[in-house]
Amino acid sequence: MPAEYFNDDQFFRQIVDASPAAMILVDQNGSICFSNLAADTLFGYSEGELLGEQIEILVPQDAHLRHQQERAEFFRHPQARAMGSGRFLHARRQDGSRFPAEIGLSPIKQNDQWFVLSLVIDLTLLKQAEDRISFLARELEQANEQLAQLALTDSLTRLNNRRAFDEQLDIQVRLMKRMGRPISLLVIDLDGFKRYNDRYGHLTGDQVLKSMASLLSNSVRNSDIIARYGGEEFVVILPDTAGPAAMQLAERLRLAVRAHPWEADELTISLGAATLTFPTLSSDAEQDDGSRLFSEADQALYYSKSSGRDRATHFSEINKAYPNS
Repeated sequence: MPAEYFNDDQFFRQIVDASPAAMILVDQNGSICFSNLAADTLFGYSEGELLGEQIEILVPQDAHLRHQQERAEFFRHPQARAMGSGRFLHARRQDGSRFPAEIGLSPIKQNDQWFVLSLVIDLTLLKQAEDRISFLARELEQANEQLAQLALTDSLTRLNNRRAFDEQLDIQVRLMKRMGRPISLLVIDLDGFKRYNDRYGHLTGDQVLKSMASLLSNSVRNSDIIARYGGEEFVVILPDTAGPAAMQLAERLRLAVRAHPWEADELTISLGAATLTFPTLSSDAEQDDGSRLFSEADQALYYSKSSGRDRATHFSEINKAYPNS
């Protein structure tokens, strides 16, 4: 290409205006010396309208002071800042609307005077995409949390299910053992529930189970953990609870169920309780502490059922009743 083309101001203007990037030239006083077509269009100005204006006209009002300070600092130490390494900020259009932008800076020295050529890229679509991705990521995280919760929740009673109980029993036993505090467990069974269910129907039976869940939830501490173990059987983990306190709760629950105004017929429950105290536990290579606690509470429940139902038994009472067993 002949060299004379490069001395043609109109030719260079065409090249600059053909650039898709907004280009603005600013002097040390912050006055706009030049803007290309992309810059005029991006900021909503007609050709030549920006010339002579302070660069802060393109900056939101609340950022004017900071921008002036940063501009002064830049001209004290002019240094190129390429796209991709520049500041991400908000710019201001003529109509007052704001948009996210990336700014690249190139210092230019002409006749002992410094200028800065600013390249501005509108990041609106990129930010919208990022916001959308962030929103979808939060939605996915919430959905995963809900799925995890559903996996640990009994669909009928909204209590913990057996899987959640197994996890929590292990956690609570380990915690109480580390703290040297007792832990008790109640295993609860609705007496004659199968006959009740067959007589009055599954819908009535389901309502009984929901009512049982409500009775239990309203009778225990916030630190206690209730679960539907399966069928008509419920369990209550009682951290930091010794045997006598566990039996007091068991008796309150038993009386509450007897006094409840059941829809179809009276109902009772049988309960088994067991307690582990630390560090006086004997070692058992065959069972871990949680399994032992559940096994003892389950044996106590069986004792209550076989002794006439509608009663609560602590595992320690079985040893007293059958000292040689």
